[in-house]
Amino acid sequence: MQVSPPNGFEKGKFLEMLEAAIAPWNVTGAGPVIELSETDVEVTTPAFDGMNSIFIHPNWEWDPGLLALTFTHVDKASQTILEADIALNPDHNWVYEIPEDDATAFDLQSAFAHEFGHVLGIPDLKEFPDATMFGEIQSFEDKKRDLNVSDEECMRSLYEGKELTEPFDPNADYSGGGGGCQSTDLATPLASLGLLVLLRRKRSTPHTHR
Repeated sequence: MQVSPPNGFEKGKFLEMLEAAIAPWNVTGAGPVIELSETDVEVTTPAFDGMNSIFIHPNWEWDPGLLALTFTHVDKASQTILEADIALNPDHNWVYEIPEDDATAFDLQSAFAHEFGHVLGIPDLKEFPDATMFGEIQSFEDKKRDLNVSDEECMRSLYEGKELTEPFDPNADYSGGGGGCQSTDLATPLASLGLLVLLRRKRSTPHTHR
């Protein structure tokens, strides 16, 4: 993916954060590997333009409560994701490390780890609040930098055809295996990708840390 100049952020730290957010998906060994490159092209809007772009949106035009949006450009016949763009809402209090004294801070790495999952075609996991792919992230939270079993199983089900384990108990210890996903059949949420050439996917709705 091409990283547009991250206006308002120090470039070196921003790129380092993105690499850390990608790493958990790449090390699963399932699906395509996401790689980053820099570009001098200043992207300001999602477009089907031959680029997979990551950019800071200068004038956020969507729901102001959203932290970020992933736009996927899809071949309707094959349901293949051809391109994906990630737009970050700059109007939130973004940090690289969660401070001890600021409950309004949002973790950049956690937010991008979630969005990279959408780039790979993973849907929101609405039933699993501890998953990276849960549709919300709280302020003052950074535990979703790392994938949990639900995220990994969805990835392997999508790209390797492996069955999901059911039921899923969010209070259980699955360190030795097991887990679950939003449903036992990822065809339903992924099929919706084929209905639109440009699909706006609502991601990472924030709510106050309690």
